[in-house]
Amino acid sequence: MKLTAYYLGVLVGYMMSCNRVPNPEILEFIPGVYVHSDNLDSATGNDTLFVTFQENNRYAVVKRTGFRRAKGNVKTRKLFKVERWTGIYDVRTGMLNLSENGKVITFLLNEKKLLLGQTPYLKIR
Repeated sequence: MKLTAYYLGVLVGYMMSCNRVPNPEILEFIPGVYVHSDNLDSATGNDTLFVTFQENNRYAVVKRTGFRRAKGNVKTRKLFKVERWTGIYDVRTGMLNLSENGKVITFLLNEKKLLLGQTPYLKIR
């Protein structure tokens, strides 16, 4: 009987370790507004990410991009683009997996940033 209780305890411990509890600080950090800017020779651009909680581990992400191409010393008119994605937060990896494009968002809590792929975004709100 004692042996059965021991194995039951080991099994419950193993199952709890597989379903990690999310860090509440990360869950509070994720929703917000993040920005990224590029100033290249051929173009300048700004991206803004709006991340909002929906339900369970699901988040809505809206990416607004404004960019202006440069032809020589002349800059073209500013162009805009909006993309909408849905992401599932994976507690085990600490990443937000975007279902529409396969991209991954990593959150850097200590630096108040996120990485969309390799591109850093600074949290402003």
